[in-house]
Amino acid sequence: MSESSEVQAYANKFTESVVSGAPAISAGDNFSPYTSGVPKDYQKGLIAISNRIIPGVYPFTVDQYDKCVKFRLGKYVGTLEPGLRWYIPGIDDITEVDMRITPMDIRTQEVISEDNVTLYVNGVVFYRVESPEKAVLGVSDYKAAVAQLAQSALRDMCGKANLDDILTKREELGRKIKEIVDKETDVWGIDIADVKITDIFLPENMKRAMAKQAEAERERRAKVISAEGEVQAAKKLIEAARTLEGSKVAQNLRAYQALGEITGEGKSTIVFPYPLDLSGISNYLKGEAKASA
Repeated sequence: MSESSEVQAYANKFTESVVSGAPAISAGDNFSPYTSGVPKDYQKGLIAISNRIIPGVYPFTVDQYDKCVKFRLGKYVGTLEPGLRWYIPGIDDITEVDMRITPMDIRTQEVISEDNVTLYVNGVVFYRVESPEKAVLGVSDYKAAVAQLAQSALRDMCGKANLDDILTKREELGRKIKEIVDKETDVWGIDIADVKITDIFLPENMKRAMAKQAEAERERRAKVISAEGEVQAAKKLIEAARTLEGSKVAQNLRAYQALGEITGEGKSTIVFPYPLDLSGISNYLKGEAKASA
């Protein structure tokens, strides 16, 4: 079939659809029911052809990821699927609805936590329109409605949580906000896919207070670790004292070592302030040498 025949066949199909009221082309028609596809360059030509056949009627395309809610003289007459469609300017009104998951920012909200801390929180909500006719007919502006509900739920949930939970349990708060908003938007044919808390801003005085608290916590942990070390050292000293208590030679040897540590590693003259039984130490060391031999 030649290109001119393709256009003529397409125009005939379009005329039939206008007369019968049926959609011009369905989503599965691949842009033309008669050929493998009419190039997009012919769209302007089709508009001109349609005006010659039925003046004032215009074809248009609905993208694969969109649906269109159609009104005729103010009355809802149907939802248009992806493909080539037609409308009459001044009589028909077309509202296009994106069916993909759409992200929407939740503007920064000033909230007061359960423990009376003022902070600023923002986030993002991901929603998808499941029923375009409900979204258009059920609320005047579904995008603004979703945004207002998300902001309200964010303030409400942060007001019921303390500061530590807001800072450490963002995902849990996001799930609770999602449940609240999703329940409200269900009647509008809108599904809430997810809600994320993105940023939390604290006043400067609160930042300084938290820094001091963190520093105090680090000092407390350091003292606990030091105390635990002292307890362990004390236990070892007690064990050593019990060992030395039963041996006079061991006591004298420990005293001699202590005096050596006091004088340092250099050449020094050690003056014993009290008598030590050095002969016992000498005999003890000789016995150790024989045992090792």
